Amino acid sequence: MKPYLAIFLFMLLISCNSTSEKKEITTTSIFSDYLNQQFNLSIPSEKHIFITLPKNGCKGAIWTSLTSIDQLLEPSDKISFIIADDVYASKFLKKNWKILFDKDDKLDRLNIPISNVSAIITENGKIKLIKSSTSCDNAILDIDIKELFEK
Repeated sequence: MKPYLAIFLFMLLISCNSTSEKKEITTTSIFSDYLNQQFNLSIPSEKHIFITLPKNGCKGAIWTSLTSIDQLLEPSDKISFIIADDVYASKFLKKNWKILFDKDDKLDRLNIPISNVSAIITENGKIKLIKSSTSCDNAILDIDIKELFEK
């Protein structure tokens, strides 16, 4: 009976050590891996806003949001668009924005809480906040767009 107890304790010790070695999967790590694999980029240390537009989003929310952004804001090195369908950029963004095209449409498959049009606010190499439009009736992110960029 004692050999079984020793084997059990040994296995328990090994399992406790191996779980601490696993990489914790977080929203930040998922988004960081996506940026690295798709665009050879990393999350910047300074504040940055990524506006995401997946192919499968609500067209009404996307059109309204892009029109509002293009009218209310000026391009900045602190704002990037990640767009899965290049029609959005050519039709609604008239200014010289930084646009990253997700040609493989991996944005729709990311396991992070984004839908329709989302703003992923990052700072210090981590996601600080994600705001998304919740329905087709709502323009960008259900909040005042300028407020989002001033925070």
